[in-house]
Amino acid sequence: MTAQVGESSEIISVSQRPNQQDSQLNRLSVLRFSPEQVLGDHALALAARQLRASVYIDERGFLPASAREADGGERDADDARSLHFLALSENAQGDTDVVGTMRLIHKQSGADLLPIESFFPEHFENNPVPENGFEVSRLVVESRQNRVANKLASFSLIYAGLTHALNESWSPCFAVLESPLERRLQNMGVKTDRVTATQWIEQYSTHNIAVEIDLSQTKRGMDTLRGAI
Repeated sequence: MTAQVGESSEIISVSQRPNQQDSQLNRLSVLRFSPEQVLGDHALALAARQLRASVYIDERGFLPASAREADGGERDADDARSLHFLALSENAQGDTDVVGTMRLIHKQSGADLLPIESFFPEHFENNPVPENGFEVSRLVVESRQNRVANKLASFSLIYAGLTHALNESWSPCFAVLESPLERRLQNMGVKTDRVTATQWIEQYSTHNIAVEIDLSQTKRGMDTLRGAI
């Protein structure tokens, strides 16, 4: 899908990458969206939710076909308490395509359980995530891009999201990952510590692990790699 950037979104990170088709430079921007924008009728937000459906339903089979809504997108109850990040690739004509998305689910009260706490109750029942903790979730990128573009989109989304969390003093940070994704994140400078063993997660029909992300070490590691990706 192609759309124009809306005035209500905030561009928080910009880089450039080669366009594989014509060797020109495409501009990659990361935008921050509020829950209201993502759940509304914003064209870019819809494109992000459609990308989520494409990856989680069609490519990976994490969610059933019934999770796709009439507009082609995917959403769940956690979107309303999340801060959303969109990666946009802009061509020389000024058209933009959503090539990645991610959300941070923010825990605002002790009773406001994060998904990871529900997926791994044997660990978190006695070690609940404190208020102001958060979970990195729904990190997806457009698979039709080349490997370099995919890595840049993922890196930019994570860097923007975790930088925001540090600025807002959100902590600690957790994520539910497959082992291959954990390795890819570590290669991008993300410092993960496993807090559970691998186990089957029925909701996603796959094996996952729970990890805690060290925000300070990750920021230092990603700062070192910026410009090399």
